[in-house]
Amino acid sequence: MSTVQHPIHPAGHRSKAPAVQRRYDVTGMTCSHCEHAITAELSRVPGVVTVEVDARTGIVVLGCTTEPDHGAVAAAIHEAGYDLR
Repeated sequence: MSTVQHPIHPAGHRSKAPAVQRRYDVTGMTCSHCEHAITAELSRVPGVVTVEVDARTGIVVLGCTTEPDHGAVAAAIHEAGYDLR
């Protein structure tokens, strides 16, 4: 399975270039549906402009305009049905 990368921005608007990149290890992902579920939830976290998810390795990389709120990231991942390692 390849890494899925999604730029996050409202229709008609350009997203800001990520100033901060953070990597997270996530448990329980097995397929592209998992990747899309994680992406959907993380796209709602304030400041997130890109989401890269690789279910095979369990790695999620966020590109953010500012330092992401760790609690908000963990809550979004949990809401999608997964957990941080």
